[in-house]
Amino acid sequence: MGALTIPSGALDGVLGGAAAAGGMALISTTTLAGNTTISSIPQTYVNLQLNLFRVKNTSNFDFYAFPNGAVHSTDEFSNRATTGTMSFRQDDYIRFSGSTTVQANNQDNGWTFIIYNYTSTTAFKPFTIVGDYYNNGKFVVMTSGVIRDTSALTSLEIYGAGSSNSGTVQLYGVK
Repeated sequence: MGALTIPSGALDGVLGGAAAAGGMALISTTTLAGNTTISSIPQTYVNLQLNLFRVKNTSNFDFYAFPNGAVHSTDEFSNRATTGTMSFRQDDYIRFSGSTTVQANNQDNGWTFIIYNYTSTTAFKPFTIVGDYYNNGKFVVMTSGVIRDTSALTSLEIYGAGSSNSGTVQLYGVK
């Protein structure tokens, strides 16, 4: 049996290098401290993927994302929640925590948030969120929707009701 060889560049994206077509590259790792904005998002990828883990707050909280400094009281997103009843709703936020709040001081919460076509200046941006969180039992969240804005996404605020959020966010660019 011959030796295993890996073509040059095959592990780019996996090991933190440039992402090959269809691959991923780690853009940043951010520690949440209160409401946190990830800014200067590069415009060189097709999609963005955020992995959020060990997220908690010292009081029961809802957990949201606001693209491009969106005002927290305007309708900018459509969101279909599959937690609880299946219903279409229009909200002023992208909500990670389904139909209930996240229980205080529990760090068993995590989500993967993918934003498709985030650099487009002519189309809305579909998104999906999958994950789970704790509130007197585990809740699984599978949500999809669209960011109803034709501006390219350059920043993303991770917002929790309250100022004592903690956890980690890894931002990946997907080719």
